Amino acid sequence: MKQLSLELEKQIETIRQGRFEQRSQQISRVFDEYRQWVEDTLTTEPQAWIQVLACVCHPLTPGD
Repeated sequence: MKQLSLELEKQIETIRQGRFEQRSQQISRVFDEYRQWVEDTLTTEPQAWIQVLACVCHPLTPGD
């Protein structure tokens, strides 16, 4: 019975460690993805440019 208790205790600890590792990796992945998103959205391109298009319309008057 003592041996059985020791084996179950190890197994439970092993399962606990496995779950801890799995959850830790998942959390790290989420934070890594967030950091990458922040970097991608806040970093400008090497040659940043803005293109502005405008349209000027002349109102039509009768007889034009």
